[in-house]
Amino acid sequence: MAGSREFVVPVERQRQIGVTYAVVEQRPLERTVHAAGTVADDPQRRWTFVARVDGYVQQLSCASVGQSVEKDQPLLSLYSPELLTTQRELVMRCLQMRDQTATAGTREIPSQLIAAAGGKIAAVECDARADMRN
Repeated sequence: MAGSREFVVPVERQRQIGVTYAVVEQRPLERTVHAAGTVADDPQRRWTFVARVDGYVQQLSCASVGQSVEKDQPLLSLYSPELLTTQRELVMRCLQMRDQTATAGTREIPSQLIAAAGGKIAAVECDARADMRN
């Protein structure tokens, strides 16, 4: 048997090393592992929200620190008098321009006013995604 790969352990040696035989059966594998370690926070998975407007949090959607959130899930609802005033100004200017242009026979709202009001909103808008990337 020059090319044989069979390996034989003598019966006496099997007894010395504690080899036992049993009928094969299916059952749950249970094993308890005791280990020492340290639980650490992953700073790459933590984000800080910084609002660019004065205001306060009206509603917080996360129940606890460390809670997992999904992509595009709202984290909080922010109330800002400054942002609210700017939004109201935009609506008022759009309505004024609609009414003024309606008398002239056209229903098109001039893009200059929209751009001006939009620029003002963009100046105070909270862009959380840009903050998260930095």
